[in-house]
Amino acid sequence: MEFEVEVVLPNVCGAFYKARIKGLDIENGTAVVSFEKNWQPTTTAQLSCIRYPPTDVTTVQSLEAGSQVEAYLPHKEGEEPGWWIGKIAKIKGELYVLEFNDGHSTYTDILEKEKLRLPNKNPPLSNLQFFTKTYLVPVEIQDYCKTPGVHQKFRDKVGALFVSYDSTEQYMVVVASVQRCIEKASLLIDIHFKNLRTMYMLQSHNEEAQQKIQESQKQKQHPTGKFVEEVYVPQSMLGIAIGSGGSNVGAARSITGVVSVDLDDSTSTFTIVGDSKEVVREARDLLEYTVETISIPREYAGHLQITYVT
Repeated sequence: MEFEVEVVLPNVCGAFYKARIKGLDIENGTAVVSFEKNWQPTTTAQLSCIRYPPTDVTTVQSLEAGSQVEAYLPHKEGEEPGWWIGKIAKIKGELYVLEFNDGHSTYTDILEKEKLRLPNKNPPLSNLQFFTKTYLVPVEIQDYCKTPGVHQKFRDKVGALFVSYDSTEQYMVVVASVQRCIEKASLLIDIHFKNLRTMYMLQSHNEEAQQKIQESQKQKQHPTGKFVEEVYVPQSMLGIAIGSGGSNVGAARSITGVVSVDLDDSTSTFTIVGDSKEVVREARDLLEYTVETISIPREYAGHLQITYVT
């Protein structure tokens, strides 16, 4: 879960820029931040240089000359704008004349009220604002824990800010803004690991099945210039593949351009020979059957979709 913040860049004269936190290192008091429109590269910033945006943005209609505000403007042409602290010197209709002081000199700018807001009073972030907990990941799912997105459902369920995997220490790290989210994570972590184990097995079965299908579908050139394809069918599905009275085999042989369809009972493999890849594929579609049995958690029932590419 990324969340919006404002970051002051030490090399850009003190303005706060719109950014999003992509990761937190509570121990070292830092965060990985990305900037709006990627005008600056993703970088690591100290929490002391980061603050939350204001939750209540008051309009400047009631402000008077001498009021302190923040103005949204770029440091120089070509850069993204940031929030600069300034003082209203004059108000001319819908325009505001602002004075800025960078510690060395004072300069002015004229802005519309849409570019102004009251000063952001939110303090810098601190590692004391966050709660963190680590959980040792079982060996058999450590590699799977690196897969993007596998912790999203768990993170959403416990209300954490971040859930990540530390491949060096083999720990899963949960970061939250309130203690109760950590407590909830501790209650559900074993279920999460069990679900990950099931999903990992499911993925492995899926990949294995696809590999078998790909191996059975490898096409090769016949010495006579014809196309040949071998299609493996599980023994339990062979009768269905052949069809009642050999109807499926007969239908495959009757396709224009199919030279022959033969079955090797010892390997449960059909060998199809045809004039082109297309007719061989058409015959294969009549004979190809496979079965896969996989156990899945109850919470995934009705939401799981497996696609085989043939």
